Amino acid sequence: MSLVVPNPPDSFEQAVTFNRDPATGIAIGGIRLPAIAVPTASLNGNRSELDPQTWGPGGQCFLVGSSDPWNHDSDLWDGQAGLDPSPTPEPDLQLLYHSHQHYVERVAAAALQSVDAGYLRPVDGVKLVLDAAHAAVP
Repeated sequence: MSLVVPNPPDSFEQAVTFNRDPATGIAIGGIRLPAIAVPTASLNGNRSELDPQTWGPGGQCFLVGSSDPWNHDSDLWDGQAGLDPSPTPEPDLQLLYHSHQHYVERVAAAALQSVDAGYLRPVDGVKLVLDAAHAAVP
């Protein structure tokens, strides 16, 4: 699975291909903060293509993007072109993380890696692991 996009500013005719994880649809590589390394939702920062009426309450989605939890396509926008940032069908959290402990261990490892790389403060890494411990995943 890959995504091909233009490569500005050099040339819009020269494409760049991003390889994606086949299980999640998330691009491979780059800085992998825990929400990307151990995903439970699709995060989309490119919302400028949507009609302003689809931005939701407050209309800030065009500034900050959107998040769509992987909950078996049970949201009103799931499967609707231009509204749904997640792949359809959404990834199954039970298949990605065999148990709650497995999910928390993966978040802890990703948080530690981000702290060690200097992308995350230690206090924020601890908070992310505590949040994962209390999350309903899977």
